[in-house]
Amino acid sequence: MKLAFGQPLGAIFQIAYVVQDIHAAIREQATRLRIGPWLLLEHFVPTWQKYRGRPTELDASIAISFSGTMMFELIQQHNDVPSVFRDVVSRRGYGLHHLAVSSRDFEADCARYRASGYEPVFEAAAEGGLRVAYFDTGATLSAMLEIMDMPPELESRWASLQAQCADWDGREPILR
Repeated sequence: MKLAFGQPLGAIFQIAYVVQDIHAAIREQATRLRIGPWLLLEHFVPTWQKYRGRPTELDASIAISFSGTMMFELIQQHNDVPSVFRDVVSRRGYGLHHLAVSSRDFEADCARYRASGYEPVFEAAAEGGLRVAYFDTGATLSAMLEIMDMPPELESRWASLQAQCADWDGREPILR
């Protein structure tokens, strides 16, 4: 089964990078790779979040865009709380952070990774049905793995963004 924006359900649909300056990274991606326009959520704070099993208050800006049917995400953390983003930056610097897999059975998919020996290192929820769990699979995949619940409302929102990106004229890199 394919998602409304073209990627198969249960497959990787997103490549995410942690960046030092999200505005500079957006300009770079738009200019060099023609990825855009970007949906920018500045100082995005999930309604619920846990880092390594404990409540946290991560403050980060995220930018999302598509190239074809592949979603790209840029993440800049603003505060100094311990996080999966700081973990990766301290280990190997800015750059590739995670790959995301879509899910329609979030609990079962997370349980499958737990059964494989991985524990979630970051879990969050936000308005609109967004639920995510990050697993530190860096030793085997060179990146973390994010499981993202894909309810119909969120899938529709991503499909709309993907359509905007497909028609992008290359001018304004950030959606207004």
